[in-house]
Amino acid sequence: MTSKLLDRPELSAVRGPTVRHRPVGVHSNVGADEARRFLESVGIWLDPWQLAEVTDSIAEAQDGSWASFEVCEIVPRQNGKGDVLEARELLGLFLLGERLIIHTAHEFKTANEAFLRLVAKIEACPALKAEVKSIRYANGEQGVELLDGARIKYAARTGGAGRGFAGADLVVYDEAYSLTAEQVAASLPTLSTSRNPQVWYASSAGKGDSTLLWSLRKRALRAAATGECEDRLQYSEWTAERVSWNVEKGRVESRPLTEAQVSDRQLWASANPTAGERISWQYLEAEFASMPADQFCRERLGVFDPEPADEAAAKLPAGEWAATRCSLDEARVAADRRPLVVWFDVDLDGRSGSVGVATGTLNDAYVELVKFGPGVGWLAGDVVTLVGRVSPSVVVFNAAGPALAQAEAVRVELARLGQNVDVRGLTTSEYRAACEGFLAEVVEGRLSRPEGQPQFDMAGEKAGERRLGEGWAWDRREATVPISPLVGATCGRFLLPLAVDQQVDVAASVW
Repeated sequence: MTSKLLDRPELSAVRGPTVRHRPVGVHSNVGADEARRFLESVGIWLDPWQLAEVTDSIAEAQDGSWASFEVCEIVPRQNGKGDVLEARELLGLFLLGERLIIHTAHEFKTANEAFLRLVAKIEACPALKAEVKSIRYANGEQGVELLDGARIKYAARTGGAGRGFAGADLVVYDEAYSLTAEQVAASLPTLSTSRNPQVWYASSAGKGDSTLLWSLRKRALRAAATGECEDRLQYSEWTAERVSWNVEKGRVESRPLTEAQVSDRQLWASANPTAGERISWQYLEAEFASMPADQFCRERLGVFDPEPADEAAAKLPAGEWAATRCSLDEARVAADRRPLVVWFDVDLDGRSGSVGVATGTLNDAYVELVKFGPGVGWLAGDVVTLVGRVSPSVVVFNAAGPALAQAEAVRVELARLGQNVDVRGLTTSEYRAACEGFLAEVVEGRLSRPEGQPQFDMAGEKAGERRLGEGWAWDRREATVPISPLVGATCGRFLLPLAVDQQVDVAASVW
């Protein structure tokens, strides 16, 4: 019997991703050569595709910030994804001046392995080792601190991973196929005070419940198909799957691989940039022979599991919802110049909550998620703190939803601190009108919100509708992700005319 090894394809020097998107705001990449020289000087030699991932991520926008706020790298296992993360983290610690890096993984053993690998790289290089102040090995404390105070911390993801840290410049989510909105909520806000933040998502192919990974994938595919501006997303995916964005239906479409395609060595190579090099053809043959076809497709060919069927029930059109995102500079201007409404909402069973602001008018609205977090014990205190910072004309919530239980705590705390502001709950008919108005503004392009808020992105992408009297409202009960950011923002936008009528002069802003 002729061995399939005879059919192995010839490999090119650079084996780029199947799905590739880069931010449109790249002004220069003058740091790429310096980054390469630094890595080589400390004994880090990357494959061409790995080096491209790292150096693309530090391309700069016009103002000198990273052109990419979000970097997503999806590649089948054992191809060298960890080497890319190590290289970016070493650059951040020793060359780019980043003060705090947080590296998280789904499981403790993965986070600890990444920590030990980075430590090995440092200890193998005298120049790097000379800059280290301490290395902590204790469980839950793994990390490296330099003499100048720069640090990298490693943690397994939990609802609280990342809490207690502030001023992080880089957050890394390894094993992002398991990443949840609550886990992002615990760590992503640590970037809020950084002058030049960046977040990385690294993963093998997504599963059916990989909500955040699916969100990033759809943004990249939609941008490629429609030319829509994804200003600060760098996305790379290696896959044998032929996947695209259906513009007319507003969703991802792909065709299952045939039996012949699953055994096509050329497709193996397209999904695995190190096939025939780091991963031998003999090993790939053995893996193909021993694994069930569906597992081989996901783990080795980078084929995503099907997205949940309820995706088609989303009420907000995907393209129009994506188009509401604005740059952080535009968001700062919007938050500074207009009267404000503070809003809050709670997800079912009190599992999570959201606090935010709304500004502008019904013809030019801006909504922002200030905080999303697990549980609700923090919510009243954060609402009161935000009221003290931005002096809103009104605080609003949906009185027909689970936020009602927190409203009295908000009122009591405001009164205790002498904050004279109305806390108003929308009635059922008002909330119904608010949902209908919010949809109209999104569709007509009269609403904006800041980029870099994945919880808000997912809430809008997933929320369906339920019948409510003569109309409809956001369906909290059937939602597959928390939608409190969307519900709260909907309430805040509804009361914007009240804020404008009162002509509140806001001296401070959420920024």
